[in-house]
Amino acid sequence: VDTGFIYASTRIRGALNYTFIDAQPNYAFATDRHQVGTSASLKLWDYWRVFGAVKYDLEASSVISDRIGISYDDSCFSFSLAYSESRQQYTGEQVNQAITFRLGFRTIGNYGTKIGLDDYL
Repeated sequence: VDTGFIYASTRIRGALNYTFIDAQPNYAFATDRHQVGTSASLKLWDYWRVFGAVKYDLEASSVISDRIGISYDDSCFSFSLAYSESRQQYTGEQVNQAITFRLGFRTIGNYGTKIGLDDYL
C-alpha cells in the first residue's frame, strides 16, 4: 500500500510517501514493513537543479537509502550526476555506495551507468 502527497512550484518540488509491505517469508521478510520516503528538487538556474531523496524504515528506525545529485535539462540535452547509498534494512549497515551518471539526447537516446564505489573506498 502506498500513499503520499506531492508539492510542485516553478522552483521547488517535493514528495512524501508512506509504504506498507506485507510480510514475505519466502523472500526473507518475516514481518510487515513500514517505510517513509521523501524526495525534493530545487531549481538553481534555467536548466539546472539539485535533487535528493531518503527512504526510512519505521520498524528498524534506520535509513534504507539516500541519494543526492545535480542535473541539467533543456529541450535537446540532459544529464545528471548522483551519489547514492543503500543500507541493509534491518542492521543499518552500509552495503552499497554508487555514482550514477546519465546522459540524454532527445532525438537519439539515453545512456546511463552506475559505478559501485565499494571497491574504491
